[in-house]
Amino acid sequence: MILRRVIEHVKHQNWTAVSLDFLIVVMGVFIGIQVANWNENRGDRELEREYLNRLHEEIEFSITTNKATVNAESTRLAQLKEVGEYLKNESAANLDAKHCLALYQSHIFIRDVIAVPAIDELKSIGRVVLISDDVLRSAIIRFDQFNVEATALLENIRGDRLVLSRKHPNLIKMDPTDIYGERADCQYLEMRQSQKFINDFTDNFGRFRAYSDLILSPQQEMLESLHSEIDRVLELKHEVTIK
Repeated sequence: MILRRVIEHVKHQNWTAVSLDFLIVVMGVFIGIQVANWNENRGDRELEREYLNRLHEEIEFSITTNKATVNAESTRLAQLKEVGEYLKNESAANLDAKHCLALYQSHIFIRDVIAVPAIDELKSIGRVVLISDDVLRSAIIRFDQFNVEATALLENIRGDRLVLSRKHPNLIKMDPTDIYGERADCQYLEMRQSQKFINDFTDNFGRFRAYSDLILSPQQEMLESLHSEIDRVLELKHEVTIK
């Protein structure tokens, strides 16, 4: 219709009408693009809100579960430290079954690096830019980068770790009916006299300490920081801070 009218105006060399027709076409295209952009932007904001709500739920859950792990592993780390002090003849502490269990489990790292599914999904579809808040988006990218580096570090820490009860069966004696090692029998005095055991223990202790200090605790701090940023963007307030 408009094209026919433009041709008619050109035939009659009515350039004013041609200009008006051209302006109408341009304005129509412009308005159409703006409406499409507005609809797309509204859709993005709705999708962003859905992702932020998912992130909030997943991170709250991760904070709670990881906090329990951090506490448990901190206790185990303290017990291994006491064993180390004893082996160095710096402590006459009475080592008990809890310390023996910590020795038996010194090669075990309970938790992998925590994945947040919503972040993984945003990353896989290339939509991290969907998060419009610059500070929150940067926090998400930092968390993801930390996870990449922590995963590689955990793989290195786990490599060549030693099962002390296998390498030193005369020093850590297992009960065949006890699959968790809770009734393991540790020969502490003999351990102190064995440099080979001390070396192997020190290797495991160093790996476990790196796991606790470089992965578990920093990840908890990053989760809590990310939780605070999401609360800010979603304008949420908690009566009790999630810790």
